Amino acid sequence: MIRHTNLALGNRLVSMMRNVLLQKSETGEISLFDSRDKFHACFKNGQWHDRLVFDDYELEEFDLIENDSEIAKALSEARAALGCQHADS
Repeated sequence: MIRHTNLALGNRLVSMMRNVLLQKSETGEISLFDSRDKFHACFKNGQWHDRLVFDDYELEEFDLIENDSEIAKALSEARAALGCQHADS
């Protein structure tokens, strides 16, 4: 059973897991997708990219991250690095 931790965003409570897919490799590479505004970012070779840069076979080795605070941190870092803030931010 998956437990959802809620984060306060504005006047509403939202589970990050419901909106954001975060996957990480053992080497720290990241793929994330925010369904609220279709934001997609990947972290590879020490750099953020605003598009998918991994092949399907690479993503098969990534772990799905279910921790809301880790999801929020990665999402915030990606948006800041790429200069793409969400409308609710």
